[in-house]
Amino acid sequence: MSALIDFDAAWADVMLAKVPSDLLRPGFEDADYRRLSRTVHPDKVPANRQARANQAMSKLSQLYAQSRGKVDPVVIKTKKGSHPIGDLLCEGDISNVYASGPNVVKMPLNPIDNDLMDREARALKRLDAEANPDFRKFAPTLVESFRHRDAATKQERRVNVLERLDGFVTLREVMDAYIDGVDPRDAAWMWRRLFVAIGLAHDNDLVHGAVTPENVMIHPEQHGVVLIDWCFSTDLRTDQVMTAMPGGYPTWYPDSVRDKVQQAHALDSSMVGQAMIRVMGSKAPREMRAFANGCAVASPPSPAELLGELDELLDRMYGKRKFHPFSMP
Repeated sequence: MSALIDFDAAWADVMLAKVPSDLLRPGFEDADYRRLSRTVHPDKVPANRQARANQAMSKLSQLYAQSRGKVDPVVIKTKKGSHPIGDLLCEGDISNVYASGPNVVKMPLNPIDNDLMDREARALKRLDAEANPDFRKFAPTLVESFRHRDAATKQERRVNVLERLDGFVTLREVMDAYIDGVDPRDAAWMWRRLFVAIGLAHDNDLVHGAVTPENVMIHPEQHGVVLIDWCFSTDLRTDQVMTAMPGGYPTWYPDSVRDKVQQAHALDSSMVGQAMIRVMGSKAPREMRAFANGCAVASPPSPAELLGELDELLDRMYGKRKFHPFSMP
């Protein structure tokens, strides 16, 4: 059996385990732990499998600690406070997000992505310092950012602690719930608020760079919108370029991203249009599709101007605006 098959099989066993006895035989915990750790440890695998190895090694260590009666919760302590690591809330391409009381803790799967976590922290700190307070709510609040050494792998990671968004769901969850698409009148308020969100970035010389359905959070009842995951953002005050893209949306990005050319505000405007057309699906009116295509030009108007044009379009289509209740099934 090849080492590659050994790793894949061991990784699957570790990730499927719910309790220590699923993985570690009673009375043979030490031997089973050593055997598995030799297979899934990040130092034992190729670079393209280190993210999965980090994930498996961390879980294996937790299960082993539980088997030895060491079941105290993991708590990361910093100069500013303590952050207990709770349930896994989200698994992403580059990071996992864990519950932590009123906050969430965001950790990269691989230390090679520490720079992306740093981008998010820098962007959110700039918004705290310089953004118009009336619009700051359209982006997450950073509690603190620090470097943490993983007890299992001994690797150092940049960790971001963010205020938790209660009552919010992602646009991806909306799309999964409304398979045929949402009512365009519901998409309208989401679209309007997204223009405000990218306007917040642009007014502070930032390009978000990843306005995908997974990174747009909405509050159905309150019609709230928060644009999350600023790890792919770029700073227009420097020569910073995008060094990574979120998975699943290669056609949403121009060739200039792959050619390491600094992106302009046009990228965010284009992605907003594509995201909203996806959300409406087959229900998207011809006029809204045309407007979305207009957002994808090389030099679109500013987000504020696009918002004004969208309002004019909505007035022509639906008349005077009124609150349209929205709920998840």
